[in-house]
Amino acid sequence: METISVLNIQHFSLNDGPGIRTTCFLPGCNLRCRWCHNPESFACNANLRYWEQKCIGCGRCIGVCPHMALSTNDGTIRLDREQCRVCGQCTSVCPSGALESTVTVLGEDELLRKLLRDRTLYDLSGGGVTFSGGEPLLHSKAVARLAEQLSKEGIHVAVDTAACIPWASIAECFPFAHLFLCDIKAMNADLHKACTGVDNRLILENIRRITNEKPVWIRIPVVKGANYNPEDMAQIAAFVADMGDNIQKVELLTYHDLGVGKYKALGLPYGPFEALGPNEMEELAAVFRRCGVDAIIS
Repeated sequence: METISVLNIQHFSLNDGPGIRTTCFLPGCNLRCRWCHNPESFACNANLRYWEQKCIGCGRCIGVCPHMALSTNDGTIRLDREQCRVCGQCTSVCPSGALESTVTVLGEDELLRKLLRDRTLYDLSGGGVTFSGGEPLLHSKAVARLAEQLSKEGIHVAVDTAACIPWASIAECFPFAHLFLCDIKAMNADLHKACTGVDNRLILENIRRITNEKPVWIRIPVVKGANYNPEDMAQIAAFVADMGDNIQKVELLTYHDLGVGKYKALGLPYGPFEALGPNEMEELAAVFRRCGVDAIIS
């Protein structure tokens, strides 16, 4: 039986495509967006989260750790991430959920059953299943197999991709995906690399190719102190305006800091960044409208 690593299955999702959806988040990403609110998605393999505020200091985890990655100091658990192998021994005995793996391994058949569970809601709302991440198409063969089965069941399938992957990986899902959700973080290559760690040439090429064949929602994160640059945003607006009728929706995503606690739980540094105010976001939306793009603020 084929297996797949899963970060999270979010039922009743309202923001990842039309209607009521189930969003399946898969691990692994080849971008490092400085503002990312899902840092658990960076690695394809499992990582260990330690929620210090949940810890009751019982010490059970220390006794079972075979790699001596856990210790205590005045009742506070200390995690040595260099020693940790994410073997799962500590998470299995933690009574408060303070220690947890970022990844669950499921059989593809089991995952498919979970994704089909809410099909009545999909039918009533025009919803379906969205594969997200991380970058879900790092698992393109598994996503294609699952998308094929969902399509046979009459389920609408969306793929949320950064498009920073070989075209062959995208093409595997094309026969079974009804919608693609694509971010554009920046048009200027240097700015894009400074914000995400990678050049955007392949991303923009892939988005153009996807849009030639499939419906697309474009989502543009707007982060002050990172990718927000008025001139660059105007260039994004012009790029999107040139892509034709398959662009079904354009969203300007207001920055939020809901991922800050995740960085602490994973022992990673973060930000800080700022959100544009409502008036500034409206002024940015007006830039898109002047290019003929009806961008909405989310």
